[in-house]
Amino acid sequence: MKLWTFHPVAFNILSAERIDYTLGQFWNMADEYKRRRYRAMLPLLHKRVQSDQILWCDTVSDAKHHAKEIDEIGWELAVPDSQIAAFYHVWEWEFILWELGGEWDKLFLKSTPSNGEYEIGASVRYPLESQWVKCLGKPLPGMAPYDIRASMENWKYMRCRAE
Repeated sequence: MKLWTFHPVAFNILSAERIDYTLGQFWNMADEYKRRRYRAMLPLLHKRVQSDQILWCDTVSDAKHHAKEIDEIGWELAVPDSQIAAFYHVWEWEFILWELGGEWDKLFLKSTPSNGEYEIGASVRYPLESQWVKCLGKPLPGMAPYDIRASMENWKYMRCRAE
């Protein structure tokens, strides 16, 4: 199954040794309640997927980039099933995270979805093998979804290749 993930240009998924969640946007939210809640819930999620090294992935290719204020690069992944820690219900995670009545026992799918859906995400074990990864590049201002053809003009700003 193909998956898609989006990360700030400073994080190259082909060359980083580990994921440092303390550098992420949610870990460092300005809103104190949300920041504390995320920091409390993330270790509980890691325990359930049995890894603190996971990438959050979309199961559909037309997902928009996640934060307009973040300079992101899109990546397409073709990982073996064994690399997927879990498929999860996106909204259930949001409900758990923000104390809106979500339940841990409803978070994870019991089986692999037959098709990708906007409401279904995948937690992918990290690190990745380079043959599983395709860089989609950066969108030009106001453009989404990610498209390497649109990004060719901005090649000097892309950091898609492992250095």
